[in-house]
Amino acid sequence: MKDKLVHLRSIAAVLCAALISCAAPSPGLAQPPTPAAGVQRLPAWEAMDLSSGSIVLKVQIAGETIAAVLDTGASHSGIDSSLAKQLGIAAAKSVALNGFSKQVQAQQSVGTQITVAGSEYSTSLIIVDMTPMGLEQKMILGRDFLDSHIIELEFSNSRFRILESAEAKELYSEPISLISHSRRILRMPVRINGQEVFADLDLGNQNALLISDSAAAQLVPELPRSTWISSDVSGLLTSDSVVVPLLSVAGTDLRSVPALVMTLPDNASANVGLPVLRRFAMTLDLGKSRLWLTPDAAAIDRPFERNRLGAALEPQEEGLKIVHVALNSPAAAAGLAVGDIIVEVDGRRVTRETRSELSQFGKGAAGESHRILTQAGRSILLKLRDYY
Repeated sequence: MKDKLVHLRSIAAVLCAALISCAAPSPGLAQPPTPAAGVQRLPAWEAMDLSSGSIVLKVQIAGETIAAVLDTGASHSGIDSSLAKQLGIAAAKSVALNGFSKQVQAQQSVGTQITVAGSEYSTSLIIVDMTPMGLEQKMILGRDFLDSHIIELEFSNSRFRILESAEAKELYSEPISLISHSRRILRMPVRINGQEVFADLDLGNQNALLISDSAAAQLVPELPRSTWISSDVSGLLTSDSVVVPLLSVAGTDLRSVPALVMTLPDNASANVGLPVLRRFAMTLDLGKSRLWLTPDAAAIDRPFERNRLGAALEPQEEGLKIVHVALNSPAAAAGLAVGDIIVEVDGRRVTRETRSELSQFGKGAAGESHRILTQAGRSILLKLRDYY
């Protein structure tokens, strides 16, 4: 979304990927014909972990196996400064990163060898404190990796593979042509409520859709709004939240898509994130500014996940800290405030073992009720609802 490592992340879960065999493809995916004789033999699939809301791959660096987030919205790969120190990755020069609200000083390494699914490449990593992003993973694979590799992603089976070429794909269908701009982030054509715009292609965005302030007046006029937060290297940002009635991607219609309205860089009208893109099988050939999308019939009509509580929760050692209360939400109506800490949900204590699970209770169905206990001793019954 900007010249950065990563943006718009929520608290991530622990990587739990392992090598898997070539399982049968999901029945929801349209299957291509058998390649003709002489076409490249495709490599084995590798596992990717999607449980944190990001695409997490296992990579080898400095003799260690690290969990890394795949991000088409990051102009360069990066690593958390504490992990870089632990691995002995030295900085060669200082650089500046443009965050949502301010520039952040960072460093850049000399050539560092990285191996992904048996493919080795060398890059100079951005070294920065990634704590404000709220990620558990401490490494990002950005455009430097993606420009030099052709990646096939199959979200329905949580697996990926690196192709030697796109020759096989070219036999099956026409790719979507992407356009580039100064930050190297690629844009794809989409339609928002019937109007065509070019949107940043951003696998690192955990929000379904972002719309610029300027474009929102035309694309989503007079829709009910609330508020929500997002984060990047510069910290937290509060934006308006809306639900877009219709988003069309690669000729496929998606309905009731949650979106944030905010200032986007480089005159971008929109940004399409992972909750939308994972409804397709995808092959990325970003070095040639193109991709292939195949709708997953089982995922296209699945309702988008929404927060119906209206409180953004940050897991702590023994509680869930409220870091944002959304306008007109059940949390606001109950008098919850930023800084309150929830220590119990439906009679279950929030501990290191339960905090990840319990932090998701606000994403339940409209009409669900949950009783919480705060650190201050307040017992509150909350009823989830669609508040925007």
